[in-house]
Amino acid sequence: MRRRGLPALLLLSISVVRAFSQTGMSMPSNDEILELLAKAEQKVSGFENAVKGVRPDLDKADPELSKKYVDAGAAAHVIILSIRKNGPSAYSRECPEFR
Repeated sequence: MRRRGLPALLLLSISVVRAFSQTGMSMPSNDEILELLAKAEQKVSGFENAVKGVRPDLDKADPELSKKYVDAGAAAHVIILSIRKNGPSAYSRECPEFR
């Protein structure tokens, strides 16, 4: 059964490589990545401020909801810091849960 999926996987891989080469798409530069990380940091901070502002209402609706949002913001900061430190890789030493 695995062998039947291999040709499809190879064709998909070839198609993706061709699409990238034809459109001229490539990985962003380090400067572009740092700029995107700065924007992401601003967005996460804005999200955290919004959660703080509506926390009483969130707590009325669901006491765990605001905690989940605060935890999500903290996790986003860890991921952003990890990308800054380790580069744009799917591997991260600081976030073992994302391995």
